Amino acid sequence: IGKVKTTLIIEASRAISEMRENLVINSSAVTYDDLLRNVRNSLKDPSLGPKLSNTLQRKYPYALVDEFQDTDPVQYDIFDSIYPEEGGECGLFMIGDPKQAIYRFRGADIYTYFKARKAVHGQVYTLEKNFRSSPRLVEAVNAVFGGERNAFIEPEIGFFNSSPGNPKGGDEFLVDGKPADHFRITAKTGTESNKDSCRAFTFQQTVSEIANLLDMSGRGRVTIEGRKLLAGDVALLVSGHKDAEMIKKILKSVGIDSVTYSRQQVFATFEAHRLALLMAAVLEPLNHTALNNLLVSGFFGLDLRSLYENVEDEVKRQALSAELLELNEIWYNHGFYPMFRSMLFYEGRLSRLARLAGSERVLTNLFQLADICTKAEKEGGLDPRALYTWFLREKKDPGSDEERTLLLESDQNLIKISTIHNSKGLQFPVVFCPTLWESKNNTGKLIEYHPEGSDELVIHAGQLADSERAAAERKNIQESVAEEVRKAYVAVTRAKYLCHVLWANHKDSRYSGFGAQAIGEKLFKEPESDISFEEVFENMAKSHPDTIQFKLLDEPAIRAFPVSKGIAEAEEMVIKSYNGRKELTVQRKLESFSSLMRPHSRDSYQPDYDQVMEAYVSAFDRGEPLAKELTLFDFPRGAAAGTAIHKLFERDELDFTTAATADHSAWIGEVLSQHHMDAKWTPVIQKMLKDVTGAALPGLELSAVKSSERLREMEFHFKSADAEPERLFRIIRKQSGNEPGSVRASGFMTGFIDLIIRQNGRYYILDYKSNYLGDDLTNYDVSHLQQEILTNGYDLQYHLYTLALVQYLQKRIPDFHYETHFGGVAYLFVRGMRAGSPNGVWFHKPDQSVISQLGKELGVEI
Repeated sequence: IGKVKTTLIIEASRAISEMRENLVINSSAVTYDDLLRNVRNSLKDPSLGPKLSNTLQRKYPYALVDEFQDTDPVQYDIFDSIYPEEGGECGLFMIGDPKQAIYRFRGADIYTYFKARKAVHGQVYTLEKNFRSSPRLVEAVNAVFGGERNAFIEPEIGFFNSSPGNPKGGDEFLVDGKPADHFRITAKTGTESNKDSCRAFTFQQTVSEIANLLDMSGRGRVTIEGRKLLAGDVALLVSGHKDAEMIKKILKSVGIDSVTYSRQQVFATFEAHRLALLMAAVLEPLNHTALNNLLVSGFFGLDLRSLYENVEDEVKRQALSAELLELNEIWYNHGFYPMFRSMLFYEGRLSRLARLAGSERVLTNLFQLADICTKAEKEGGLDPRALYTWFLREKKDPGSDEERTLLLESDQNLIKISTIHNSKGLQFPVVFCPTLWESKNNTGKLIEYHPEGSDELVIHAGQLADSERAAAERKNIQESVAEEVRKAYVAVTRAKYLCHVLWANHKDSRYSGFGAQAIGEKLFKEPESDISFEEVFENMAKSHPDTIQFKLLDEPAIRAFPVSKGIAEAEEMVIKSYNGRKELTVQRKLESFSSLMRPHSRDSYQPDYDQVMEAYVSAFDRGEPLAKELTLFDFPRGAAAGTAIHKLFERDELDFTTAATADHSAWIGEVLSQHHMDAKWTPVIQKMLKDVTGAALPGLELSAVKSSERLREMEFHFKSADAEPERLFRIIRKQSGNEPGSVRASGFMTGFIDLIIRQNGRYYILDYKSNYLGDDLTNYDVSHLQQEILTNGYDLQYHLYTLALVQYLQKRIPDFHYETHFGGVAYLFVRGMRAGSPNGVWFHKPDQSVISQLGKELGVEI
């Protein structure tokens, strides 16, 4: 039976591998691992390899590979092939710490690191100073992991004592005025056979220790770097996500809030499912099934009674359908984010969601997804249905982009909880480790190990002879335990001032990371030997009384959370009388030109396209032209048309140098279709591109501007002080009165500049305007354009754009000079532009003094 089972496993493995290869080929796809293998195989190919290697060497003569301890054999083969031992004028620098190799489950292979280290023949250099931790904590870690026992199990990994990067430091963490940067171990007496009992002790004791520490800080007894210790200075490092959820609940039960670091992808959350249901319902607002799915998703924060009423009450269902119709229009006309915000802020919906359990996590995920969708919509020019299709595809295969990793649900000063894997590379002033006592289950059916003297990974899936199996299992366990030791090392070295290990002696704790390091390689050389961790830790503390503390408890020191919780963060209360004000200032988080001009608009979240300034006018309001050639004067007006024109100018295919002669009909038709416009406008748009790029601009020749000299849709944000638009208009118009309406702005100024071009060493701002001013070219001469600029306040818009661009250029051009490098602003009213004519072009270069004064008013230094 055993042989049959082994044969079946082997054959199934081969069949699955073959099926996968065929699927990849048939779908014209390639995975990341395939790419690596293809490159490795090409470099190993006798005919192709040398040529490819030489090409890569010439392009990248020197390579630095960071975190090299996490390399796998295929990756190393690639590096080794490109940079051979006798590489001439090239070199490979492999940077990594084998003591921090903890990603075996991702395919990283520490034995690849060992192989590479042997290949460099002694050219190994060690960083001897630790700049993260305080001197006393550095000394403590040396004591915990040093000595002759080989704490890291693997003979190839030695431990060298570090010296502190700042040897004179050590007085930054004080308790009652005395240095307290220590390594602490708190252990439970006796040995347990039940892991739940061990976990209960370490988790409860951890919470008690944190409560005590914050209480003492609240009373002024604990300080860090000259201030009171805050909850945000404390991190809890655990083995897995279930541990994180469990200890988060215990903290919450005693009134301590926390946030969780996670590498989970936001597209894998339930909020992504909710958002997909919202998009589906908005796209088909009269689809009852889509509406029902949205209602039961929990998106609206409804209780069961309210949910039932919305499902059964026809009036309420019609109201919801009407709202979905409105959201559909907002999405098509303004974009995804305005639609999303309108839905969320409608009739207190956000407030209801915020009252639900776990609301911070829910809302953080929703807003993160909304930001990602908005970025995809903008970069891909996606209409609503295309964005929905993209979103479903991303949900199915989210990838691993950093921006898709879950954000922290709060940026307040809260306890931080993280898995040890996620904490790698981070540092925290105070670290608690409540799971280092727990051993890993290594009794799986697969046996993975490296035979003695070999760096090749061997995997056994079936039967082995008894003697072979025992040796293989022992080596498998040894390698797994060695990685657990490295995990323990990563955990305790995240601390800057205080590391506190909570220990419960489980019957298998000798195979845990912190337990195994205390025994060292003796664990596998003398597996039956007895060990008392209480004695080991006590002796460690006695040998290093100034840096290591050990405490033994029968039960966790359960205590009520102190009254002084939060005192470290509180400000002294002052009684003040209210004198009253005629009006309250509206504080804004984000302002754009559009939102300054209309205090209730949604346009801070979208480009400042001119259609938001223009009344919505449908094509049938003017009637279709009869028996005459269509021109841009006849082109539809309003939101969709304005957006379509801007999207045309954003296309990658548009090359200004060939716009007059190239045939753009294919992608023009695509853009028109995306905005639900008839293909009959294709030749009109083709002519528009020719007229715009061939128009006569002061000091500019658009038809000579290469794509590499253009920067499209540059988004900007800069911090701005409180400012009234009236004051801004007075500055730029050098007069008083006649300014558009009054609102207040504060926070950040944001916007999108249609186009920035560089020509003859100067930078110009271009803005496309689709405003309809009439059916005659004379309606687009300078005098009419001047009036349009002033009426709509476009002069404030381009002064803000200029201020943003000047800040941008000052940071990138060392000797930036306004008069030399900035060329001016051109507003292109495309309906009135013709090749070779200045018609439809409004050009101005603001005085430098005006821009400086505007910056001063907004609190911007230029």
